[in-house]
Amino acid sequence: MDTWVFMDSEGKPLRKDNFMHRVWRPLIRKAGLTPLRFHDLRHTFATLSLAAGVPIKVVQERLGHASAKTTLDVYAKVIPSLQQEAAQQMKLIFGDWHTSWHTSSIQNKQTQ
Repeated sequence: MDTWVFMDSEGKPLRKDNFMHRVWRPLIRKAGLTPLRFHDLRHTFATLSLAAGVPIKVVQERLGHASAKTTLDVYAKVIPSLQQEAAQQMKLIFGDWHTSWHTSSIQNKQTQ
């Protein structure tokens, strides 16, 4: 995928200084945001992707990291916040399996 997100009128990548001066800073001011580094978008993308459940390997490839370990080292703080959601998903998958299994095994023992 060699398509640029921000291009000049000839389809070439914008020069960083030109982009920051002509596009990025005016856009941030117009939106009423506090100064924001363009690089912060990268962190926002990674954080939101991981929070949305995008696989770490996909995020790693999108960021251009050499390995998923690099991505995990940088963004691991996002992962613990997803533990409760993962537990809820398992509960949806298995339902109340343990309780129903335990109850049925007790009932089976009582009828024997």
